[in-house]
Amino acid sequence: MNTPLNPSSLNITENVPDEILSGVFWQLTQMPPYTAERSLSSVLRVCRRWNVVAKSTPDLWTTVTIASGGASRVEALLSRSKDVTVDVIIGQDIRCDEEISMITALMREHLHRIRNLSLVDIPPHLALRILAQLSIAAPRLELLAIINTGLSMDAERFLIPSSFLVEGASQIKHLVSDYFSIYWSSPLFHDLSTLRLDLEHPDAAPSSDLFLSVLESCPRLEQLQLYHAGPVLPRTLRDPDHHAECASPPCDT
Repeated sequence: MNTPLNPSSLNITENVPDEILSGVFWQLTQMPPYTAERSLSSVLRVCRRWNVVAKSTPDLWTTVTIASGGASRVEALLSRSKDVTVDVIIGQDIRCDEEISMITALMREHLHRIRNLSLVDIPPHLALRILAQLSIAAPRLELLAIINTGLSMDAERFLIPSSFLVEGASQIKHLVSDYFSIYWSSPLFHDLSTLRLDLEHPDAAPSSDLFLSVLESCPRLEQLQLYHAGPVLPRTLRDPDHHAECASPPCDT
């Protein structure tokens, strides 16, 4: 004799354990566009249970993008990730001074758990405002990238205050910066795997001794790219002809 099936027993949203749902949701975040906010937007609307499971799984919310008008949204995303490490991308749409103040406050509050911090095409004066406030330790930071794709070779170059991350970032391995310069005496120049600096501010250029000291402190350095950056050699070393001319005795007349 056949027994009628209970419709609820066929409802996958009711029978799949939370742990499996979380695993499926995590797989979705590993595919384009790679952020839970976008990858899970439809998941959050399926049913209340899926919404609750997704929002209560910290590992799903480890990539946070910050754009114009998103300070309150970012605060919500950071709260979902609890205390797990996060990757933060601050984008070019940041314009408002009020937003910068809120975002800077959030960065300071969560800097201790940021793993990758990227500033991409942010107006330079706003980027400086953010960086100038980040003087505390960043113990989990592994990558710092300050990228500017829309500036010309002749664009102004900027010095990041020496107080930036002055309390250290002991885990940093990758340092990438365009147009924004960090003093080579900074504790960030230590044990790096990647160092890429483009168009450095002249006042940040290290001495040859300091440059060599940094290289010695990075025994696992795999990628070094310096474009209009790094030590500035004395003129006599840059111009052998000038050196020879100065060293030559005067000619008899």
